[in-house]
Amino acid sequence: MTSIDVLHVGVPQLGWGPVDRLALLAADMFDGNVLDNAPRSGRHFSKLLSLIENPTIGKKRGLLVIAQDPTHLRSDALPLGLIRQYGFAVAWVIDSFRHADIPPKWRTAPFDFIGVTRPNDVELYERKTGIPVLLLPWGSDVLALGSEQGERAIDLLRVGRQPDEWENDEHSAQLCARHGISFAGRTPAVSTPLVSHVGLMAQMARARFVMAHCNLAAPAPYTHPTQAYLTARWTDALAAGCVVAGMPPYLDQSMQALWPEALLEFDKISAGVNAAQVAEACREWTADIAVHNHRQALIRLDWRWRLQTIAQHLALRPPALEAAIAKISTRVAALGALDVQSRHLEDRV
Repeated sequence: MTSIDVLHVGVPQLGWGPVDRLALLAADMFDGNVLDNAPRSGRHFSKLLSLIENPTIGKKRGLLVIAQDPTHLRSDALPLGLIRQYGFAVAWVIDSFRHADIPPKWRTAPFDFIGVTRPNDVELYERKTGIPVLLLPWGSDVLALGSEQGERAIDLLRVGRQPDEWENDEHSAQLCARHGISFAGRTPAVSTPLVSHVGLMAQMARARFVMAHCNLAAPAPYTHPTQAYLTARWTDALAAGCVVAGMPPYLDQSMQALWPEALLEFDKISAGVNAAQVAEACREWTADIAVHNHRQALIRLDWRWRLQTIAQHLALRPPALEAAIAKISTRVAALGALDVQSRHLEDRV
């Protein structure tokens, strides 16, 4: 069986825990190794090369490079010698919306194809790189870390970057209390981005609504000023059975994969108005919404579907991945009997 090693290239930081999780999952599904999650130096890559130059390892394996953004496919971030040790290589660019950093054709030539996370980016990457481009949208480890539980003590959970009106957690909690709803602020960071990510998923499973806003509505120095994009906050919240409350990134065509019950859309950022809207939605919230959103996330958002797309493009059928896909299908079927929201939708058609 062909195995695929996984290399997550980028700078380790809190918001990239979901991609650390993806790298581990991909290596597990493809019977490969995670080579490293943050290579930085030529010396480091010399060590990597020495590990895979053994002919019994190199050409019989493939390499999946998960790049945080296009810059990590350029320059010294990824020596071409590493890629050429493998029988085939695939790149997956997470922040593919950073168009100015797309590498030239000579840098991408060693890859058999490149994956991007937004439908908006496919045509441009094809034109600039000259190789096939696959759509591999943002996802989540829905099967292992998601939740459909109905008992939820938190009405509104703050996750990550927020606009100024929602930045102070103490003020936000007081505001929500005046509207009769509970609020939970930043989840404390722990030892590593990956451990923090797993902890945040557990916290999301205790919440009805997770607040997240499009980067254009709530910008920050590190966000893109003109390109809107979906992030892990959205997909992880839905995996956990939550409803995402905020201003959605509709300019990202990936949003078309979501469903009406996934979102509580704000027309504008106004803390008082937003809190009132969440309070009203909480009064209408029922436990079957968590079941429905978790089930839909299994069907649409689990990372394993993206890995299956890669495997199919390579004409591979990894046993671990096929078993996991079967487990998802079984889980979806089991939740179907509990999915009241889906039955209501079917009754309307």
